[in-house]
Amino acid sequence: MQPNQRCCVFMPPRSTRRPFLMEARPRSVNRRVNSAVAEPQKAHASIVQSLCASRSIKRLLGNATARLTAGWLCLCPWGKAQKRANRSQSERTHSSKKLPILSNYLSRGQIAAIVSEISHPRMSTYVVAQNPRNNRRALNLYAWNAKISAAFIVPLHLCEVVMRNAVVSAVESVYGTSWFTNPGFERALPTMAKKHLADARQGEALAGKVVAELKFVFWVSMFTRRHDATLWNGKLHIEFPNLPRTLLALDARTLLYNQLNEVRIFRNRIAHHEPIFARDLDADYRRIRKLVAWRSHTAADWLDGLQEVGTLLAARP
Repeated sequence: MQPNQRCCVFMPPRSTRRPFLMEARPRSVNRRVNSAVAEPQKAHASIVQSLCASRSIKRLLGNATARLTAGWLCLCPWGKAQKRANRSQSERTHSSKKLPILSNYLSRGQIAAIVSEISHPRMSTYVVAQNPRNNRRALNLYAWNAKISAAFIVPLHLCEVVMRNAVVSAVESVYGTSWFTNPGFERALPTMAKKHLADARQGEALAGKVVAELKFVFWVSMFTRRHDATLWNGKLHIEFPNLPRTLLALDARTLLYNQLNEVRIFRNRIAHHEPIFARDLDADYRRIRKLVAWRSHTAADWLDGLQEVGTLLAARP
């Protein structure tokens, strides 16, 4: 077929053809059409793009004719081959996304492959928790455990930020804004906390950077008895205005420490990808929320609207 014959695809029927059509066609389209003879597969995408983008073609042929021509190109042999190649590449790239999360829709072979990668000893915890015991049900529970663990990251995030900011506020009121380099503050710390502080302030001159580097266990340790005299006596209800007023300062500080340490243990289980499905997860969320509320009711209410723990608890398999 000659190049001029192939160009007829871009023209309306002979009865309505305009005499100046061939002269009005853009040169860029001429070059792409001619290249289609030698390299049809490479030219396919360029031709379609020209049809869709060229204002001259749309003005001369009309949108309907342009769409029909593009459809004809998709039926050409090279168009079909290119479409199959693109689909095959997409399936290879995104094939993992097509596997459903619930194992009810997985084949036995797929379940066996996934369980093998997770490891049988690790999956045994989930198998034993099911009745009847089988890998299909266990894999559903495993997926739910992973999703609920991820959902708890948001409440844990807010809780840790709120708690450490409360501690920083109390420490700054005693040791100043450069508390992390104050020798008096360092002497008040236990040995492990001193090490954590030294590691966090290496090369850091800003308090905010040091705060971000300090581990959660450091902030929990700030609620121990050794800091009562310097930090919390007379200041605890300032930093936590919503603590129960019926409690003495010592009892309130002890309550804070116990609750925060429970959250730390729970956080570590999630961070190490341990099973949490057997816990009272509703109580875990209420504990996190309570700690935030002791500092700010507004922040706790905001957390209620932000978290997705409740939705996932209702959907436990």
